[in-house]
Amino acid sequence: MSATLPDETVQLVALSATGQLETPDDYAFDCAAHIGSQLFNVPLCVLILAGVEQDWTNSCVSLEVHETSIINWLCDQVVDTGEPIVVEDVLTDARFARNRYAIQRSRIRFYAGYPIRAASGVVLGALCLINFEPMQFPSEQLRRFRELAFLTELSLFARRIGTAQNALVAKLDVARRESLVDPLLRIWNRGGITTIIDQLHKSSIGDRVPFSILMIDIDRFKRMALPV
Repeated sequence: MSATLPDETVQLVALSATGQLETPDDYAFDCAAHIGSQLFNVPLCVLILAGVEQDWTNSCVSLEVHETSIINWLCDQVVDTGEPIVVEDVLTDARFARNRYAIQRSRIRFYAGYPIRAASGVVLGALCLINFEPMQFPSEQLRRFRELAFLTELSLFARRIGTAQNALVAKLDVARRESLVDPLLRIWNRGGITTIIDQLHKSSIGDRVPFSILMIDIDRFKRMALPV
C-alpha cells in the first residue's frame, strides 16, 4: 500500500534523506506495528510511508483488494490534512458517505490514522489502526496513539542521522585519501606509502606470512630534469 501525496517530490526527498527508500526493512517499524496492535487491541496496525513498496504491519491478516484500497484512501485523508483521523464506525461516519458503497463491501469498521512527519514537518506517511468491528477511541487512547507515532518518527530521525553520519564518514575517507596522494603526480606520497605498509604489516602478522620491504634510494634525485 502507498498513500498518494499532494506534493510527492517534496515528500520523497524528505523520505530519501532518512535512508528509508534504500533500506526498507526496519525492525523498529515492525516493533511499532506490533506494539500498536497490542496496545490498542486491534487486529491490524500498519505504517505506510510514501514511495516505499513495503508496509510495516503487525499481522498477516488477509485483506481483499477493495479493503486495501479503502485503507489507502483513508491514509490519503491523513496525509492530505496533516491531522489525525479517528473513525469509530466507517459505516455511520458522514465524512465518508461518498465512499459508502466501497466501505460497505469491506470488513473494515474502525480506522485511526496519525501523520508521520519528517523533522522539517513534511508528512511522510501515516500510522494506521484497523479493526473489523466498531470501537470507541477516547481522548486518552488518542494521546497514546500520538506518543506511538512520535516514537515512530524518532526512528526515522535516527535513520536520517545515521545516513548523514555515513555520508560524513565517506567524505572524511575521501579527504584522508586525498591527503595521502601527491596533488601533482596523483601517486601515493610518503604518508600514503607508510599507511599502506602499516596495513600490509598488520595483515601479514594476522595471516602469519612473511613480510619484506625493498627500499631504493637515488642520489641527487632532485637534480634530475624531468622531460617537458
